[in-house]
Amino acid sequence: MKIRALKSFSGALSMAAGDVTNCNREDVVKDLVKAGYAEIVEENAQVAPVQPETPQESEALEESETSEKSETTEESETPKEMKKTGRKRK
Repeated sequence: MKIRALKSFSGALSMAAGDVTNCNREDVVKDLVKAGYAEIVEENAQVAPVQPETPQESEALEESETSEKSETTEESETPKEMKKTGRKRK
């Protein structure tokens, strides 16, 4: 299936905004489209260029991903690690 990246992303498949590629993994394509990172392109369609991300959009995305990771890290700390950092379980 041919897809076009609407935003830059990295994971099971990595693309920059505006890139067009074929991906045979329907589960990956479905997730990317649902998240707004890519769109499906018809095989014979001419592809119009996509506006690249602005620096502000990139920073906002990085900040949200960083905060999600830090929340996960706090929840997975062992009691011994929590004692060292002085954190308490929620």
